[in-house]
Amino acid sequence: MTNPVLDPINDKNKSGLFKVAEAFELPDFVKTANMDATLHPVNIAKTAFADFPSSLRYPCHTAAATWMSTAYFQLKKASFNTAEQKRIKDNLQKAAAYFGIRPACDKVLSHEVHVEKLADSDYAYVYRSDTGDVERHFPITNAEEIKVAADWLEENKQHFIFEDRCIVAEKILRKAASVGVRLDDELASKLEKQAGYGLPDLTLVQLALSNRALLTRDSKHRASIEKLAEEIKDKPELFLSRETSLKLASAIDQLDHAIGLNGKYTALIPSPEDIVFTVSLVKAAAACGDMCELQTGNVYEKDQLAKLARQDLVEIFGDDFAKEACVGLAVDPEKLATIAHTLPKPDAELLEKLLKEAGQSPARFKVASSPLDEMDLDSIAASY
Repeated sequence: MTNPVLDPINDKNKSGLFKVAEAFELPDFVKTANMDATLHPVNIAKTAFADFPSSLRYPCHTAAATWMSTAYFQLKKASFNTAEQKRIKDNLQKAAAYFGIRPACDKVLSHEVHVEKLADSDYAYVYRSDTGDVERHFPITNAEEIKVAADWLEENKQHFIFEDRCIVAEKILRKAASVGVRLDDELASKLEKQAGYGLPDLTLVQLALSNRALLTRDSKHRASIEKLAEEIKDKPELFLSRETSLKLASAIDQLDHAIGLNGKYTALIPSPEDIVFTVSLVKAAAACGDMCELQTGNVYEKDQLAKLARQDLVEIFGDDFAKEACVGLAVDPEKLATIAHTLPKPDAELLEKLLKEAGQSPARFKVASSPLDEMDLDSIAASY
């Protein structure tokens, strides 16, 4: 397991170097070393890292690098479990002995570092074993740690079941919000999908389920998946509560593990979160100016309104309506959106009927007031 703790390799802005210099007296052989080559080595053997084979962290390719890695580790060792601490420390001491700087490194390792006790909520990932042991990983107390934890989750998401990565992503998002950390839109979008926040593309959901059904050998499972895809096609509005969407994503994730798709996603077979939470809230908010919500509660992209014919509007709503919503013989989506938003529900339903006949489905549905019985989702998940 890779741990997003500060070490020389990921100390891009040298903030960790400042902390090291503040906590320890740098030996002369460190002061005179090329710091870029020391902290960010290029083309060195994997075995030259003290955290090998778990990760390529704490480089020990020179005496200066070994001392620096020891200092970084001493400051952040609380982020590792006991076994990891021992392995890394042993490797650091072996490298120190090789370069003849063991006394200098042992002095660092004997230095008492004040470690503030953090709550479980201050870690992105908290693991509790069946024996009651607790491991806490990925501290998220500041902007740097939050960004590192978020990047780690994106890189290693295939190692977690959907339910677990959903929990981790939501903790990171909540912590970022609570401490006022703004994540870039791309990263925030990925986290929101992992956390189960987003809007689905139900056509994509149906296609993804159909593709998976083709890859499922068990005929009973295949029939269940095909039934679910058909339910989505016939009653799409019933699948759009977040609770149901989370169950659906979890069921697809378990299916993927069962048939060996996990971590092998492509454009044709996207991950569960990319299927069920296609449009993250970040992207949805950015696109809201291009959307039109009707009194039915359903939302359409304005471009979809342009698919209607002027004559259709005339036949349903009359000439005056068509004149307000069209430019010449073409429907003006901006004008129609302005009018459509104010239509009473019966008229909005007539407009939706026209859109459906034109092959246009809502970009987002109103959440059902009485959700679908979720036993089908639970039974599919239980099957795997």
